[in-house]
Amino acid sequence: MITRIPIINKIVLFTSLFMISTSLYASVIINGTRVIYNESSKSKTVQLVNENKWPALVQVWLDNGDPSELPENIKTPFSITPPIFKMSPDSGQNLRITYLGSNLPKDKESIFYLNVLEIPPESEDSVSLDKNTMQIAIRSRIKLLYRPIGIKMPSQINEKLSFSIKRTNKGNEVLVKNNSPWYITFQNVELSLGNKKLDLVENMVAPFSEIYLMRDNGTAIPNDFINAKKINYSIINDYGGLDSFESNL
Repeated sequence: MITRIPIINKIVLFTSLFMISTSLYASVIINGTRVIYNESSKSKTVQLVNENKWPALVQVWLDNGDPSELPENIKTPFSITPPIFKMSPDSGQNLRITYLGSNLPKDKESIFYLNVLEIPPESEDSVSLDKNTMQIAIRSRIKLLYRPIGIKMPSQINEKLSFSIKRTNKGNEVLVKNNSPWYITFQNVELSLGNKKLDLVENMVAPFSEIYLMRDNGTAIPNDFINAKKINYSIINDYGGLDSFESNL
């Protein structure tokens, strides 16, 4: 996920920036769409690349799931170095994430989020004319999944899922039960009823928990689909790719 943050004047206040969702593309790129941190690892390295032709100031931090929380108010059982640094044009930078030890669950994954905030340089004109200017800072945010010893890489994950159509106070919805120790992120979810298809919202379900899925437009599932027998879906794997499955309802 990428957000942009307006920066007014020449002083960058990292911890008091207001975050606005946008489709703007980052130039400081995280190598990978998620970080898998195995408990057996001493640390985890994440590579960043600055694809711009100009330098960038970068701040990185981890959060517990609230994207609006200020970095100085966040406590996680990890350290990340370096926390603030400058990247030259067309250069790379390695981040080192280290688990500090905590009472995280041993029977399931825990989720955190890696944030990378990119601050572009001021233009020479604004500096020379001593002008107040607005810059756009871009934040990228990806999942970090902590995987305890004893929990292997996901396999046959579809066998740990069950699907059924239920009537709720919102209308017809698909109940998804996750009987696995993994966080499962769905994409391309659709109900099948003969030759008819119905797209459902993409979502993530936590370990040993359940969620309800509606249509991708936020409305309930039509009554004529309550007799659907199949659901097709893709799951994002450890490498950021998609594994596709079909399950019975």
